[in-house]
Amino acid sequence: MLKTSTTTRVETIVEDGRDECGHIVIPEGVTIIGDHAFMHSKIGSIEFPKTLRRIGYCSFSDCMNLRKLEIPYGVREFGYGAFSGCENLEYISIPVTVASIKGDLFSHCSGLKKIVVPLHLANQAAEETHATIIEILR
Repeated sequence: MLKTSTTTRVETIVEDGRDECGHIVIPEGVTIIGDHAFMHSKIGSIEFPKTLRRIGYCSFSDCMNLRKLEIPYGVREFGYGAFSGCENLEYISIPVTVASIKGDLFSHCSGLKKIVVPLHLANQAAEETHATIIEILR
């Protein structure tokens, strides 16, 4: 992890992140998850910090064991393909603080059944995912 005066970020993790299995907890204070940080890892679930603001490019792509994601309030943006290739991902909840869903965020997530989004993201969720249920966050 790299700490600067204004940002704490989980950098690209080559050995440790890709060997992660099971449940991971990203600590409070982390605001950015770096590009490719957990790409191809075997993680099954993630607990995100409330301080998180950005999830980087392909940071969780091809994580085949991910089933459910609850993105915390405060996240503003996702990098291109952040969750692409997570074929077994079935559920995701995205907060109102996210401005848009784009850039193959959920490409090749063939198992996605339900996505919960705020009203301003409903059309994008329908266009960008193959989810069978799109629920509007109230």
